Amino acid sequence: MCDKEKHCPFSDDELLCNIHHVKCPLLCTCLALAMKCEERQTLTHFSTPSPHVYVFLRNVTFPNMQTVFKLFDSVLYLTLQKGNLQSVCFVSNPTSIVLLDAGLNCIQYLLQHCFRPLAMLKSLKLHQNKIFSVSPKSFFDLRELKLLNLSGNPIVNWGADIFGRSVSYTLKVLSLKRVHTKYLIEESVHKVHIYFIEGDDFHTCCLSQSSTVCSESIPWYRPCSLLLPKQVFRLLFGVVAVIIFLFDIFALFVQAKIPSSSKAFFTFVVFMIFSDCLLVIYLSIPLAAHFLYLDSFQFREDLWRTSIICFFDFGVVLCFVLFNTCSTSLLSLSRLRVVISPIKTRFTQGNFCTKLLSSALFSIFILCILVTCSLMLANHSLPSVLFAIYRPY
Repeated sequence: MCDKEKHCPFSDDELLCNIHHVKCPLLCTCLALAMKCEERQTLTHFSTPSPHVYVFLRNVTFPNMQTVFKLFDSVLYLTLQKGNLQSVCFVSNPTSIVLLDAGLNCIQYLLQHCFRPLAMLKSLKLHQNKIFSVSPKSFFDLRELKLLNLSGNPIVNWGADIFGRSVSYTLKVLSLKRVHTKYLIEESVHKVHIYFIEGDDFHTCCLSQSSTVCSESIPWYRPCSLLLPKQVFRLLFGVVAVIIFLFDIFALFVQAKIPSSSKAFFTFVVFMIFSDCLLVIYLSIPLAAHFLYLDSFQFREDLWRTSIICFFDFGVVLCFVLFNTCSTSLLSLSRLRVVISPIKTRFTQGNFCTKLLSSALFSIFILCILVTCSLMLANHSLPSVLFAIYRPY
């Protein structure tokens, strides 16, 4: 009735009474308390603050976000697309906005407590911007937030605990399509339970818990795990490498101190110690890589699997297997020849054994280089499923 008297129990008779005072800006269309502007223009002021509840602005620029909330102090659903926004963080009084869509802009970073005044915010869309950094606690105190869209942003710096909550928090949808997954860290969504993760890379699913639904399936041959997932593996790799190294030094020292030791046999010992050193290198590299990547390995595993160090480690273990087998076989043959024909056999000559083992080592070394380089080239040509199965790790 618009007589400024509340005749209905819920004051329904006084709703929308101020619509006749609302003026629709030039180049915009309005209906009741909804406004839509898609023509390129710049809005800087109204005669009075706009009472519009739904505001859709595309190709409309503003001096800053503070101006937006001064012009639309009653807005609940706000869309700001292609407005060349550089920053979306506010330092203002709390607002009752429920939906904010600031996609298709030029936002470059999200600061700490960026959206704290928007305590009632339920949907936040920041897709297809230029965001490269998300600071810790960027989404702090958004208790009602249910949807967060960060798709299409070149984010390279993820802060730990971006929600900054000391208690468990529930987010229904997290969209991370076309995002560099190698920069993700699990601590970013610390204590946040996510119902659904949308992405185009299965690595985004590694942020989730067992009950989370993900748009991509995690391949059976690429689980979300650490390089050395169990502590017993890390301990085993380290202890075995140290023990082998110490025993090799001890064996070399003993052989050097025995005056009656055969030069030929000493040559075999030296080459077998070299073979054991290859095994020590093989065990040490993944152990060092584990501590280098730590919890980020599940997102950066492609960096490791396609790195030169990974293929080098594969070449090392291949050389160890081949040369250890070869040297052991030659040692057995030499002992047999010494027993059968101790005078005529050349296996008692140190120079002969050195040349024989050196030739074998050189041949195996060339073979390992060829195989390793072939694998590196195949990395770019074979189907990802097939190659991932026979990769070194």
